[in-house]
Amino acid sequence: MFWRSMTLGGVAWLALSTAVCSNGQEQTTESSNSSEQAGEKQTADDKESVEIPLSEIWAYNMPGTRDVQDLEPEVKAAIERLKTLPREEMEKQFRRLLEDSLVWQIRKPLHQRSKQAVSGFAVSSPEPELLQAVRDVLTGKEKRTDSFAAGSDITVVFFSRLSGTLVHIDHVERRGNTVEIQYRVVPHLDLYLSEHFALIPLGKLPSGFYQVKVVQGPMEQKYLDYGYKQGTPAQAAKFVSQSFTFEVQK
Repeated sequence: MFWRSMTLGGVAWLALSTAVCSNGQEQTTESSNSSEQAGEKQTADDKESVEIPLSEIWAYNMPGTRDVQDLEPEVKAAIERLKTLPREEMEKQFRRLLEDSLVWQIRKPLHQRSKQAVSGFAVSSPEPELLQAVRDVLTGKEKRTDSFAAGSDITVVFFSRLSGTLVHIDHVERRGNTVEIQYRVVPHLDLYLSEHFALIPLGKLPSGFYQVKVVQGPMEQKYLDYGYKQGTPAQAAKFVSQSFTFEVQK
């Protein structure tokens, strides 16, 4: 189930719907050729690559991910109860319920329009406090940090601001000290606006500097056949969070 977004001046309506860099062995002879070395390097690189499955990513309104509203079970249960009320009473109680929801408090600043979306960011909070940590950064209550203590559980936050398109993550992969988030833009077939966010768990990482790369994937062919056009990364940068770096201390 998810809540459908409306414009800032509108009423929020209830809607349903059903994530060891190996340097190789020291050469003991000088007879190893370059192709063998390349093969060994490729094998090492393959071992470095770690995919974070969508099924491990908490997200709002992204297919294949975990419903982030499950982190607020009491709010989700209350919404279910509201469905049995008359519409006027449902809307009244729903508005009050939103004010107490951390998911809604995260979504709300994503309604703000800007010339360019800011970069994504990372947080280090246990799961019970994760929504609050993300909310505090997005609302400006806490400053973003680009340095984390060794042993921290790192979560990367990816998001898109309110727009007329859907933003879905295709896959997330960590290769060494680079985390790549590939997403795609999906046109709305209905006339409404939406925002999205995802909380991508990286767990405890070795010390060092990390780059989180946000990469736009191709639009599905069926939408191109409908007449939609693939947007450029510069256009997507107006509403999709951008690449960033962070450090895990020694």
